Amino acid sequence: MIRRLHVSLRPIAAMTFFCLMMALASAQDAQPTASASPTSGSGAVPRLEIYGSGAQRQLITIYVKPFMAKSAQKLSDPVLDRVINKDLLLSGIFQPPANIGFAQENDRADAARGTIQFAEWVRIGVYYLVTAEYTIEGNGIQADVRVYDTASQQYIYGNSYKQYPIDQVRRLGHDIANDIIQRITGSAGVNGTQILFVAQGDSMGRSKQVAIMDADGFNVRTLTAAGELAATPCWGLNGTEIYFTTYRDYNPDLAGMLLRNRYQWRLSGQSGLNISPAWSEAARRIALVMTRDGNSEIYTIDSRGNGRERLTVNRAIDSSPAWSPDGSQIAFTSDRSGSPQIYVMDLRTREERRLTYDGNYNDGAAWSPDGKYIAFHSRRDGEFQVCTIRPDGSGMRVLTEGEDPSWAPNSLLIAFSSKRNGNSQIYSMYGDGTAIHQLTNINGGAQSPSWGPGRAK
Repeated sequence: MIRRLHVSLRPIAAMTFFCLMMALASAQDAQPTASASPTSGSGAVPRLEIYGSGAQRQLITIYVKPFMAKSAQKLSDPVLDRVINKDLLLSGIFQPPANIGFAQENDRADAARGTIQFAEWVRIGVYYLVTAEYTIEGNGIQADVRVYDTASQQYIYGNSYKQYPIDQVRRLGHDIANDIIQRITGSAGVNGTQILFVAQGDSMGRSKQVAIMDADGFNVRTLTAAGELAATPCWGLNGTEIYFTTYRDYNPDLAGMLLRNRYQWRLSGQSGLNISPAWSEAARRIALVMTRDGNSEIYTIDSRGNGRERLTVNRAIDSSPAWSPDGSQIAFTSDRSGSPQIYVMDLRTREERRLTYDGNYNDGAAWSPDGKYIAFHSRRDGEFQVCTIRPDGSGMRVLTEGEDPSWAPNSLLIAFSSKRNGNSQIYSMYGDGTAIHQLTNINGGAQSPSWGPGRAK
């Protein structure tokens, strides 16, 4: 099985390809979390903070009233309700009321009175209440949404969402959920972003295709040809391109693809490995692993495969590069200390420093977009665990069983692969290891997620 194509010393998929063997250790003793509860008053915003490892994070209880149709034409099913509720749940910040029956009873009582009985919503523990109506005219849909702080009984946010084509009703739901998250927490939502991953076509791993899905796990489609063996996709230039390794020509070559029309080009076809690409928008370069000189080393090229530059020079195996957000540093895996560990290189001085010391197999570094954490996976007691660590090497923390972590653009969520329910599938979780949700259910399995840039910055 190909994970991230970490360089290893054992052949894979019967193709004399070597899985890159490397390092993952230590996670954080502090992670971003939402404050325990919103303060009452004029719609006060709970601030996302960095808590210590002993802190208990309390989710914010929110209830979205069913969308009411104002037009004769109605949606055939409550798709807006479903999309928004799932988006809020996947955010890792919100939760529905503990007793949905009580909430539905309150909703019916409000409708009968023609007014919101805020005290009743506070009584059942609902901090925020969302009311909404929609109108369908021809092939278009619009919605009017209002959000209330139940404790202060104040209206804190509202918007009219207009001119959405009816076939983009899910996008309307994502936009509404993003605005709710932004207004209440001050943090950008990631609904409407997309995740690349590798979909395995059969249990033997004879076919692996690059696939893409919405961040909530919907709208899965493959991007590469059936029967092809592809691996380690990453997002590229301006979020309009992707880069991945393909065995199309019987060598692990690096390819690029323009998403709008699926046009492909070869980026690196050197004899040997051309794998594990990582794109930096700041540096406008791709970091990748090549064995053109006989050893696994980190190189960079531009988005058309030109300007090759070698970064690492070491007899050890170097692999799995990951850029810092500003493009000034690269984290990578190396076994130069005797076991796979994560190192960081300053690209200006070429100085290298070891980052992980806890554990004897640490690999798959992924730098959070805000630069505060590096996620990676670590083999512990025979299983891979997703971990996080600060770039200075402090605050290592083990989060959950899994591997191949990839940060969401808001630096609060992590996508990862896990075999916890059988074959490998893609999951998401909040950055402290809580709020774990399964996103894929691919028959052959799914791995190597790469969360796209999207609208959240």
